Amino acid sequence: MSQRCVALLLVLSGCARADPRGNVTVYEYKIDSPVADIQWVGSDKKTVFVRSQKNFVYRSGDEGRSWERQNWKMEKTADEEKSGIQSFHASPADSSKIFFRGSGKQHWMTLDRGLKYQPLEPSFIIKEVKMHPTEAEWMLASHLTDGCKKAARTECNMEVYLTQDLGKTWKLLQRYVAQFEWAPAADGVLKPGMEKTSIFMVTYAMHSGNQPFGVWSAKAVFSRSDDLWRTQYALLPRGNRFLFLEKFIFVAVVNKHHENQVNLYVSAEGGKIFKKARLPFQLEPPDAAIARIV
Repeated sequence: MSQRCVALLLVLSGCARADPRGNVTVYEYKIDSPVADIQWVGSDKKTVFVRSQKNFVYRSGDEGRSWERQNWKMEKTADEEKSGIQSFHASPADSSKIFFRGSGKQHWMTLDRGLKYQPLEPSFIIKEVKMHPTEAEWMLASHLTDGCKKAARTECNMEVYLTQDLGKTWKLLQRYVAQFEWAPAADGVLKPGMEKTSIFMVTYAMHSGNQPFGVWSAKAVFSRSDDLWRTQYALLPRGNRFLFLEKFIFVAVVNKHHENQVNLYVSAEGGKIFKKARLPFQLEPPDAAIARIV
């Protein structure tokens, strides 16, 4: 089945459940390239957004029966061959509210499932977006500094910003960041011991120079804040990577005596207490370590 026949995939998923007799009606609509992302939004989940691999965005307000390309409503351009929208992010707390990440400093938002779009004030080029699990307009976003784009990197580091109004305004929280996440939640409810203002990050004890990327570092610190990063406290020095699972927090920590070796620490108490995991093998660099355990 061609990925371009997006309606076929959508209707098989939606209408088959709606008809108790099991009958399926197919509405075919061809898009410009294979599907990269699909999201059902709104309280009734009848509105569908699709992003193609060429980053064109399509919207259906009737469960996939009819479709319309959305780029021209946001970008206000006549260029039919190029899209400036890199991704879209619906809030887990209210999927009617969606943030559209642009390829440059221009981004967009909708508060009503795409009935109207609002261009946001140009801000910064976004590398990654983290939507808050319970607050509909809260997001974290990362940005690589301009020094990362130079042939000879200078003052290259990753910054993390906070917005509480879906991208209208931003506040710089931290420079020299390796990883960042909101507090973990399940089914729209924060895990025990977590606050809606809790943020976890791996940061580097640096204020200048180039940030290390893709390597283990004894300068990394795994930290937590419960007041949107106004204050924070270290959970594990030398903590380089972390992973939230259903009941546990895993953290890969560089061995203080051998920087090319990693120890795995586990917490079942929301990060209050960490214990070193006993493993029958030595962990390997770098992200494969946690992935191998999982």
